[in-house]
Amino acid sequence: MRVRIDELNWDRVASTIAQLGYANLTEFERSTFDRCLFSASHVWLGFADDELACIWGVCPPSILSDQAYLWLWTNENVKGNEFLFIRHSQRAVEKMLELFPILYGHVAFGAEGSKRWLRFLGARFGEPGDKAIPFQIRAQIDKIKSVVATRGFCKNATSCASDI
Repeated sequence: MRVRIDELNWDRVASTIAQLGYANLTEFERSTFDRCLFSASHVWLGFADDELACIWGVCPPSILSDQAYLWLWTNENVKGNEFLFIRHSQRAVEKMLELFPILYGHVAFGAEGSKRWLRFLGARFGEPGDKAIPFQIRAQIDKIKSVVATRGFCKNATSCASDI
């Protein structure tokens, strides 16, 4: 089994959507997916033997934000390849945390596989809401200070210590 992760080429969005069985999604799933996809600053695709298996991205609330909403969609092609995708997603999350030191999102009730995956990536879960459970994945404090300093929010990483 060969697994690979690619960053989305925005010129191929239509063909990517066709590969994920978009027509089989409910209206709510389609509208949620559209909102996530077209609000994302970065999107990655996961393939198992050249078949689309998952797609995820991050949606920052503003261009100055150090946080981003993390979303993920998977299909049946992930089954049997979970360990490989978890390993690849660890690397992807490390890259995302360099861009956004705080990732947050929601996981659906009953999605135990997704919760295990997120926990493996370092997620901490909040109190369950009406429809989902919120989570956060945070970069190490030194990385957060470095990102804050490089974005000009404080003079340098050392002076940020009291701000964080």
